[in-house]
Amino acid sequence: MRPYVTVVIAAATAGVYVWLASRPDAVFDATLQAWGARRGASSPISFVASPVVHASTTHLLVNLLLFLAFAPPVEKRVKGWGLALVYVLSGAAGVAAHLALAPGGATLIGASGAIGGVLGAHLVKRPWGKISIAAGGLWAAANLAGALLDRGGSTGISYLSHLGGLAAGALIAALLPSSRPAKPRKGS
Repeated sequence: MRPYVTVVIAAATAGVYVWLASRPDAVFDATLQAWGARRGASSPISFVASPVVHASTTHLLVNLLLFLAFAPPVEKRVKGWGLALVYVLSGAAGVAAHLALAPGGATLIGASGAIGGVLGAHLVKRPWGKISIAAGGLWAAANLAGALLDRGGSTGISYLSHLGGLAAGALIAALLPSSRPAKPRKGS
């Protein structure tokens, strides 16, 4: 099975960034504010739109790299509709975690909650892979440490969004049927 939904999500996210980056700075900034999530000033669209806007090329590339590494195996296990469900609901859960728990009033943008959800789904649907365990464990530990150490929100990274997405993705994946059983492979 080809990871069509993975490709569509990655292409759409990159396309939104390229389109926004080609606009004048005032339009770019206004779109980030309108689509981003901010305590006391978010619209319902922010829960779906904020994961597709990114502030910089580096921000986009890091999220796409993680997404492209972990989404295809998830899509194989839960089909395209399952991956789309994990991505959208985990992104919304990441936004909700940020709005409920993060200090300060910074605008949340980026796919990190959704990416965390895909990683959480990957851990549930393919738990025996060495890469799953290492990457998932390191990513979760780094975000937990970041959340505990960055109490004032000074880094500009919403660790709570990452962790909220991770938890949501793991939960959603546990509820979704697998198209093939996840079993350990020799040497993985």
